[in-house]
Amino acid sequence: MAPLLPLLLLLAVMNAPGWAQRFYGGTLTVSPKWGSPNGTYQVELRNRHTTQYCYVNPWVCLYGNCGSTLRSTTGKIAWESYGLNWCLKETSSSLQLTGNLPFAVRFPRYSTSSYGKWVSNPRGHGIPYRMMAHVDLGTRSDTRRPNRPPVSTMLPIVRVTRNCPRTFNLNVFDPDGDRVRCRIPTSSSTYECNLCGPQQDFSLDEGSCSLTYSGSHRYGNRPIELVVEDFPTEPIRLSYSDGSYTNKQPFSAARRRRQAFVTEVPSAGPGTTGTQDQMMDQVQPAPQVQLLDQVQPAPQVQLR
Repeated sequence: MAPLLPLLLLLAVMNAPGWAQRFYGGTLTVSPKWGSPNGTYQVELRNRHTTQYCYVNPWVCLYGNCGSTLRSTTGKIAWESYGLNWCLKETSSSLQLTGNLPFAVRFPRYSTSSYGKWVSNPRGHGIPYRMMAHVDLGTRSDTRRPNRPPVSTMLPIVRVTRNCPRTFNLNVFDPDGDRVRCRIPTSSSTYECNLCGPQQDFSLDEGSCSLTYSGSHRYGNRPIELVVEDFPTEPIRLSYSDGSYTNKQPFSAARRRRQAFVTEVPSAGPGTTGTQDQMMDQVQPAPQVQLLDQVQPAPQVQLR
C-alpha cells in the first residue's frame, strides 16, 4: 500500500568475473513497532545484499524524516557457490522516529567506478545498482495498528540450466492480509530501478509473482528488478501523528518492495522439460546456500 520496498533479482546465466565490488542482489524487510508513550516510533530495517567480496554499502535517507539509528549490527549469512565469489551479508538497523509520516531510504550510499554496480551482464558493464524502500507507518483504520509492508524472500543467486524452461514462485506475504502483486519497474526517473525493464527470455506473472524462464541458448548473468506491492481488500484510512490522513482503495498504488537475485544459466547442458520450483530463503545463522539443477527429463532443485 504505502511503503515502497526494493526487490532486485540477478539471474545468473554465467559467471562474470571482475575486480571491483559488484552487487549480485539484495532485499529489504521493514518491521514497524508500536509507538512509545513519549510519542516516538521505532522501526527495524533488515537489509540483505550479496556482493562479490562481503562488501557493505549502507542505506541513505532519500526523502522524509528517516529518524535516528539506535543500533545496527551486520553479520555474514552465506557465501560462495557455483564456483563464484559471492557473500551475503545482513544488516539490521533499529530506527527511532519522531512521528509515523512516510519516508524513504535508498541503496547504495556510495557509487563510484569500483563500487555500487551490478555484476557484468548482457545489458552492460558497470551499470549502477539501485534499490529503494518507501516506508509508511500510518495507523490503519481496519487493524488500528501501524501499516506493515509486504514480505518477500528470494535466494541471492539462482542458477538455471540453459535451454531448460521452468517457473520460479517467489515467496510473498503481507502481514496485514492485503493482496500482493509483483511488477517489473520501468521508470528510470525513480530510484526503484536502473535497468528498468524485463530481461530477455524471462517473463513475470504479476498476480502470482511467478517468474518464468522460457529457455534459450543464451547464457550469462541476468539482473532482474522487481517491485512487490500490496493492495487493501477494502477501502481503509491511514492516520498520521500530525493529524493528517490518507485514504487507500483496493488496487491503488501500494507500498513496494524491491529485491535482487542472480540466476545462473551454465554455458552447457541439453534442453529439458520445464518444472516449477518454490524459492525459499535460508534462515539459519550461516548456511552455505547452493541451488543445483539436475539436467534430466524431470530435473530436481536441491537447496542446501
